[in-house]
Amino acid sequence: MKTKSTNPHTSDWRHALEAAKREDDPKKLVPLLEAAESAIFMRFQELNGKRNKEREAIDRAVATLRELQVRSLNFPPWESESNEAQFLPRRHFL
Repeated sequence: MKTKSTNPHTSDWRHALEAAKREDDPKKLVPLLEAAESAIFMRFQELNGKRNKEREAIDRAVATLRELQVRSLNFPPWESESNEAQFLPRRHFL
């Protein structure tokens, strides 16, 4: 049984993700995906690298966002980057 978080930041990114998952219109989906991505990124930064159940949920949420982008907006699929890599500045990978 899933329990709801009492942390408003947790619910922000979860609500944003759910709204994006429900949208079928690609034109309406773009801003919803951007809002979800932003909310997830903000919460990711707040967690400051801590590994916990919410961080695991965020990892799954990032994969879900990417799946929506690929399936609904024809984004190219990721091949070599991990989910976490998208949150780090590119200079870390050079």
